[in-house]
Amino acid sequence: MTQRIFGVGPLATIIVSCLVAVGAQAQESAISAYKINPGDLLSVTVWKEEDLQRQVLVRPDGAFSFPLAGEIQASFLPRQVPEIPGWLLSATLQPAREASGDYYDFVSLPNRRWGIAVADVSDKGAGAALYMALSCTLLRTYAQEYPGQPARVLEAVNRRLLQDCSANQFVTVFYGILDPGTGTLVYCNAGHCAPLHFRAQEDQAVHELTRSGMLLGIFEEWIGEQETVRLDPGDLLVLYTDGITEAHYEPRLLYGEERLQESVLTALGRAGLPRSAPQAIQEAILGDVHRFLGGAPQSDDIALILLQRCPERPRTLPHGRP
Repeated sequence: MTQRIFGVGPLATIIVSCLVAVGAQAQESAISAYKINPGDLLSVTVWKEEDLQRQVLVRPDGAFSFPLAGEIQASFLPRQVPEIPGWLLSATLQPAREASGDYYDFVSLPNRRWGIAVADVSDKGAGAALYMALSCTLLRTYAQEYPGQPARVLEAVNRRLLQDCSANQFVTVFYGILDPGTGTLVYCNAGHCAPLHFRAQEDQAVHELTRSGMLLGIFEEWIGEQETVRLDPGDLLVLYTDGITEAHYEPRLLYGEERLQESVLTALGRAGLPRSAPQAIQEAILGDVHRFLGGAPQSDDIALILLQRCPERPRTLPHGRP
């Protein structure tokens, strides 16, 4: 028999995840690691030993597996990508285990703007999923508080991670604020893989949105700057985690950023109608990664977002006019 957990504040879900993942025996250490105030709990779950056995599995490699942690984590992801007039979006997450330390998010902001985030926690499995849940909750909170200032959002997230968690983990985050009307993306890249900007007007020349800030959860004195890029009609932005570029079937043979760029360019050449491009390119990238692995297991989580501004339709002149 178990009791349900009810909590107040953003850490309630972290508490639930901790207890599902590790059971009552590790409850005290989980609460200590995440600096949870016992006063935030209205009741505490107690797992019977047989209940714990059903939740905790042992993988062939000897690592522990927590199936329900993945279900809880999935509840943090957007149920669907937003529909933004004049834009096309696709997004996916492929965990290496039942739970992932990668995530992506879309945050609705004032003045019809959208916050777009992709992040990667420094581990895999249930522990990374817990840290991800906290990071995601904090980012959503501060995105609303500072709706036009991505660097300030990440600075606030970093501060709270250090205050609320002592799990010896960190997270890299790319967070941008898109103005759909102008095509402007104001962003801060906190130690994350550089998103790839394919410019339609430059024959798909590739520009990287390089790091402009420190990763989160390590340094109290966080330094970061925000940058601005414009996506013109037909431009494509690829945001990803290193589960793609560091995919490998031998330790020294990585998929790499160069192959990722080639995969995107090849897919752009055969995507056909512009309206099908992001989803088609997403499938092409993932298919190429798994072909590269050649049947080897996926060693790291993968998160992937593709954002494309719809090409402008050619103007048609009245009949008979040049």
